[in-house]
Amino acid sequence: MINLFSNWLMPFVQNGWCWLDVFIVIMSLFSLASSSRSSVVRVLRALRVIRLFGRIPSLRRIITALSRAILPMCNVFLILGLLISMASVVAVSIFGELAPEYFGVFDKAFVTLFHITAGEPWPDQLSRIREDGSTNWTVAGFSAAFTVAVVWVMLQVSVAVLLNNFISAANQMEMEERLEMAAVKKQDQQTTNPLEPLLNKLATEFTDDDDLTDQLNKLYHILDSDRSGGLDSHEFCAAIKKLDFRPRIHISDSDFASITLNGRLCDVTGQLGPMEFEIVMRRQIRHLAQSRLSLITRDRSPEELDWMQFGTLKMIYMEQTRVEQDLKLMQVSVDRVLAALDIGSEAGSAGGGGG
Repeated sequence: MINLFSNWLMPFVQNGWCWLDVFIVIMSLFSLASSSRSSVVRVLRALRVIRLFGRIPSLRRIITALSRAILPMCNVFLILGLLISMASVVAVSIFGELAPEYFGVFDKAFVTLFHITAGEPWPDQLSRIREDGSTNWTVAGFSAAFTVAVVWVMLQVSVAVLLNNFISAANQMEMEERLEMAAVKKQDQQTTNPLEPLLNKLATEFTDDDDLTDQLNKLYHILDSDRSGGLDSHEFCAAIKKLDFRPRIHISDSDFASITLNGRLCDVTGQLGPMEFEIVMRRQIRHLAQSRLSLITRDRSPEELDWMQFGTLKMIYMEQTRVEQDLKLMQVSVDRVLAALDIGSEAGSAGGGGG
């Protein structure tokens, strides 16, 4: 019961090993409650050993693969049973009077032929050689035809089909385990960006660079409800939460500090102006695209993607990042030169005035 409710019913019901546990527990309770302690119940209690297969991964994998392989074998078993049944009908009509203990009726003939299929020898009462040394072609022909059609052909076909289905089921289970492990690994490695819903919308809707700039400006004016021209941490988090996304986007102060590089991307007042907001959002969109490309190239097989294409796109983003950094450094250098020129001109003006 604890296992049932801890798995919220459905995972428990869909697991065959859980059903085996239920059956064993019920038989154990029945044997404790029964006064007769019948041998059948005691034999069924021995099935508790099978529960060990569910605890050992390698044994569980073998048993599960066998259970999946047996179901497609039903058609082969049906054909094999039909052949034995037809041979039993013929054997009753031919050998019913000669060997009634083996072929007197249909059920005896079916059991006898089934044993012959399993490897037992032909009945001694129906010898292929007569007492005078001649060949009993009726017995020899029937046994030869039955051996070729059932034992040599159908029985080997059933083994081949079982082996093929077992290998297919084992490969399918291995693939499912790999996909499950890849999904868990992907979930563990993927860092969730709280702005991801908004970034996805922006990344998929803009057509060119100017269009992205227009969309970011419109978004900034929506967030800057008081028209102050600046977004601090509190105002940015509150405005983002009001956007029409399901589920709502929740940004904390630490998230704001992360996307602004601890305020280095803000203006001198520690707020996001229109230009700073565009720089921050473009940076977040670029990081989202780079992370998606990394996940695609890492979690897909070579047959499912063009490695050169995705590698080229990734290099383009990296080069774009490098160019933007160079432009920022150049802008800083230009600002410093302009500031030095302004200071020099002011000093010259002051010296000329003093003279």
